Amino acid sequence: NTESSATHFHRGSASEGRAVLTNKVVKDFMLQTLNDIDIRGSASKDPAYASQTREAILSAVYSKNKDQCCNLLISKGINIAPFLQEIGEAAKNAGLPGTTKNDVFTPSGAGANPFITPLISSANSKYPRMFINQHQQASFKIYAEKIIMTEVAPLFNECAMPTPQQFQLILENIANKYIQYTP
Repeated sequence: NTESSATHFHRGSASEGRAVLTNKVVKDFMLQTLNDIDIRGSASKDPAYASQTREAILSAVYSKNKDQCCNLLISKGINIAPFLQEIGEAAKNAGLPGTTKNDVFTPSGAGANPFITPLISSANSKYPRMFINQHQQASFKIYAEKIIMTEVAPLFNECAMPTPQQFQLILENIANKYIQYTP
């Protein structure tokens, strides 16, 4: 009986079961929002959109890895220039457009994943209480990244660019070379 469990759910204590159920509701809503955006459908009709989507996704992977590793290297007092040169080269080899300045290539689309904000903000508008907790916010952001990566993966099938997962590994391997020498 769905009705009584829904009623019970709202009256119930803030137990573990309630949090799990509510998280699922928010995640289902985010998945529906992603389906409504219809990335694959738009990409299949518009090659330029497909290309921009691939570039935006790989640029977001680049930015996230660059920021995480640079923060760590800087905190350890390590010069980040060689790292930036190497990940810039990897981004260029991945086929990302960008510019070279002081021997460092930077993808022009470097920044946040453009699909995360619409998912998070629409879920936040609909379920604001679920976004009060920082850990929960982070969890929803990780979930949004995961479902977006799954959604865009087929766009990389017939192109020369690495998949987001492959590019992530390339950048992690570069980062690990520099991090392993940190004191």
